[in-house]
Amino acid sequence: MKIQKNKIYTLLITLIIIFLSILLWNNLHIGYQPNGIIGDYSINNYSSLNDPIKYLTLILLPSFVFLICKIYIEKKQWSNLYIFFRNEKKIEREKKYTLDIFFFIFIILILLEFFSLDFSYHKLDIFHSGQRLNSAFKSFFDNSLWSGTYITSGIFIEIINVKYIWKLFDFQSIGLVRFSETILILITKFLLLFLSLKISKTINVQEKIRLFFFTILFFILVDFIDYDINSADLIESREILNLILLILGINFISSDNSKFKYSFILLGVLSVLSFFWSVDRAIIFNLIAICILLYFVINKNYGSVFYILVIITISWLIMAFILQDEFTFFLSNTKSVLKEISNIHGIIHPQLFSEDSNSSRATKTILVILFSVLFSLNLILKNDIQKQNSNIKIFLILLSIFAFLSYIYALGRSDGGHIRQAFGYPLLFIVILILSAIFQYLDKVSFSLKIKFIEYYFLIFIIIFSAYKMHFNFSNLKNYKINFNDYIYAKDKEFIEKSDLEFVLQASKILKNENCIDLYTYDSPLLYLLKKPSCSRYSFLWSLGSENNQKKFVNTLINTNAIITNGKTDDWGQISFNLKYPILDKYINDNFTNEINIGSRKIKFRD
Repeated sequence: MKIQKNKIYTLLITLIIIFLSILLWNNLHIGYQPNGIIGDYSINNYSSLNDPIKYLTLILLPSFVFLICKIYIEKKQWSNLYIFFRNEKKIEREKKYTLDIFFFIFIILILLEFFSLDFSYHKLDIFHSGQRLNSAFKSFFDNSLWSGTYITSGIFIEIINVKYIWKLFDFQSIGLVRFSETILILITKFLLLFLSLKISKTINVQEKIRLFFFTILFFILVDFIDYDINSADLIESREILNLILLILGINFISSDNSKFKYSFILLGVLSVLSFFWSVDRAIIFNLIAICILLYFVINKNYGSVFYILVIITISWLIMAFILQDEFTFFLSNTKSVLKEISNIHGIIHPQLFSEDSNSSRATKTILVILFSVLFSLNLILKNDIQKQNSNIKIFLILLSIFAFLSYIYALGRSDGGHIRQAFGYPLLFIVILILSAIFQYLDKVSFSLKIKFIEYYFLIFIIIFSAYKMHFNFSNLKNYKINFNDYIYAKDKEFIEKSDLEFVLQASKILKNENCIDLYTYDSPLLYLLKKPSCSRYSFLWSLGSENNQKKFVNTLINTNAIITNGKTDDWGQISFNLKYPILDKYINDNFTNEINIGSRKIKFRD
């Protein structure tokens, strides 16, 4: 009875601290310090440190109090924090191949879905699309990377992915760019399938129950992402490296590490490549990698730690050697982005439990993250730490760390899309927790499936269900080659609005003698559409913010004879250009006074 009282005390104290932390979130305000970047934060005198500090306080303060209550009220042992992660001797199960057969069936289903797709001719996003199109177009001809473009996400996302599919087909088109994006989505679906398989093999239940677990988990996870490239997915294709890390994490938790030297090599190499993939994803990847190294240290697997650190060091040296001068631009570019980007495009996070836009979504996501962290702490401090299913418990803890860190996506840009993306890992935690509890209970009560050939009946049901759920289109399957060729070789005019097409046609004649031009507009794809590279590194104006970058842009404008202004998305940021880019605005107005109007846009020429 005393034990139950202590648990109630722990629960009440933790709930009180959560309530106080929410009040602190809604009332904490750190003074804004001007930094030369005009954005939502500066306009509202709001420090970019506010939201991260609020988030860390709301998650870490209740977690710390919960931990202290567990130790001093419920008399749990500090040593449990260490013992829990000690690797037990691995149990070799009898190899059964039913799960693997279903795995290959699901691969076929994913491929059928992919080849059933209707190729989308939706109009080009005139604000975002140029981030890839312009930089890839410029690199296609001069092979520049960071030296030619100010990269805000990652070199793979913004240049390499697009550039090399153009080179592969020896043709430049918007259709090919979109096709490359669907390939990344396909890879993400394969990784979610493989993750489902690895998790299913980790849970300790009878084989036929495991088969149902795997199937349900697969159909839930594969629905976290779709082929609509304009939608915000729970798990998007930029998570590819982090999904690989999750899969590696399961290997390290549930297998004899001496058998996975190739996994160590992959972990070390991807730790470096993640910074070229996407900078924000690289932060999460490497923080999780540090947690994995600590797991090895706890298990006295010092050789693996040394091995991985050596691979990381060698990988950095190889990248520096391959990139040569571009490596210096990479370091400078990455430092600039990490320092400035949150102030450039940051949006104030909604107050929790308020009527602010996206407040309910943010509140739900943060509370699920807090639950995952508290649940993980409770798992670690339980007295039955050496009982069965410890591997799935450790994996749940790994997922809770992913959930906690992934909210970085929403802290830098607190709109609905980014908050939704931050919900992917917390939801994955909840899904696996609920499914594992249900199926472990069924296994515990000796629930058995003795229907003869049940696997085959189940497979027939899956195929029928998949045809409905995954929208197979047999006409598209039959005509895929024809549809594909029509799509990737479609003219740019098929993808742009009529007003944009009219501008491109007229501006192309006016600018035909210009080797390069620049943009002073958020209408970012215009450089690609006009087939003119940027004269500067700053072809995606939205990422330009600091006074230092404005000065660099001005210095490169000596090579520019023509610049496009007055785009139709220029009020998207709701801050006028003369306020947001005062140095750049003054230089352009003083030096580019000859102008030609085409619709609402202007082409300005140097005096």
